[in-house]
Amino acid sequence: MENSKKLSIKIISTVFSIIPPLCAFANEPVRDNVDMTLEGTSPVYQANFADLAWNGMSTGDYAAADVMVNGADLQYTGVLLNVGAGSSNIFIKVQHQNGSGNFHYAGCYTGNNGPSFGLGFFALTRPFAKGHLEARRSSSAISIFITNAVDAGGNPVADQSYVCTGAPKPEGDRIGVHGYRGRALIDNFSNGYTILDPFFFNGSLASSGNWIDINPGMTADWNNAKGGPSARSVWAGKGCIVNDENKQF
Repeated sequence: MENSKKLSIKIISTVFSIIPPLCAFANEPVRDNVDMTLEGTSPVYQANFADLAWNGMSTGDYAAADVMVNGADLQYTGVLLNVGAGSSNIFIKVQHQNGSGNFHYAGCYTGNNGPSFGLGFFALTRPFAKGHLEARRSSSAISIFITNAVDAGGNPVADQSYVCTGAPKPEGDRIGVHGYRGRALIDNFSNGYTILDPFFFNGSLASSGNWIDINPGMTADWNNAKGGPSARSVWAGKGCIVNDENKQF
């Protein structure tokens, strides 16, 4: 598959949130069942999407992507649902924080790694190193599905699912991706109908013309995407129809 594609670039004006300094975790002890990324207050997004055209490909209630641990550092990645002009978008993540090479935890949060709901920060019953992550909203419940997964040793991991109840009312119809400290990888972003972005470009997601940065830092490298220090980007493109059957991390 070619490593270049023609992208339609459009200039979109938005407001960027201020990103706090990166916290150092090199000397932090591992703390089981404690979210080590919550060391400070997350930035609050205040931008207004009213002037941005939305193509209607998604209602904001479903997003999926392939995710993968990258190295032994503290890291997370995941998807955003129901992004609008406020600060209560749904923020679903999987997190690695014990050096095992597997995602051992997941989180149901709002905003940017902000207030939790439902299960909050919880241990996965089946840790995995890479797999397919789906988040789906039904009323005030967010269902999380992890499928086609393997662990750090390359062993298959059985499918698993979780439900976080008590999600806040949807504030918008956007979906997106997020990342922390530029480590964990995300790929093949989908709205449930098609793969919207296989990240076949190099540079910031916003530079492609298909994404809007809420908190800048998400980048692609021709094969997948990652972001940091606490990056969020929302999809604003028209969809990328690709035959992606052979694309892997």
